[in-house]
Amino acid sequence: MAIKTQGTNIWYVNPKVGDVKEVGCPTNFNPGDGSPNKIDVTCLSERKTKQYVAGLQDTDDASITINFDPNNDSHKGLYDEYNKDVRDKLKFIVGCSDGTSAPTWDSGASEWAIPTDRSFLQFEGEIASFPFAFEPDSVVESEITITRSGRLQPSFKV
Repeated sequence: MAIKTQGTNIWYVNPKVGDVKEVGCPTNFNPGDGSPNKIDVTCLSERKTKQYVAGLQDTDDASITINFDPNNDSHKGLYDEYNKDVRDKLKFIVGCSDGTSAPTWDSGASEWAIPTDRSFLQFEGEIASFPFAFEPDSVVESEITITRSGRLQPSFKV
């Protein structure tokens, strides 16, 4: 059975600091694609079609859309990471709506401790952009772009 998007939570941590924050009121999340690149191996003697082999997986960008709230610590924390001269890689984890348990950060192992009663998606990345959108008859939004490093790591509910 499909799971709903309502009830999804997103957390992040800067492993250098260890302070876990839940992203306040995300309205959209896209982890990105991650398709492998194509390497053209077509011989010059080929007359009809190109030949390819799969290359390295391109991690693509992830995005989180929020209704920006300057009083929300998680929004300020993400913006502060974006605004640094040298940005740190953050560790993100997304909890699906098939459970309610929250992950915890194990600073000794530098990884998420993941409950088994909920599905999760993990990834690592840097904040690439944090634009503000001001539209008539709306609230201030930001679609935060995260340059992912490595694969999306799912952990499915047991």
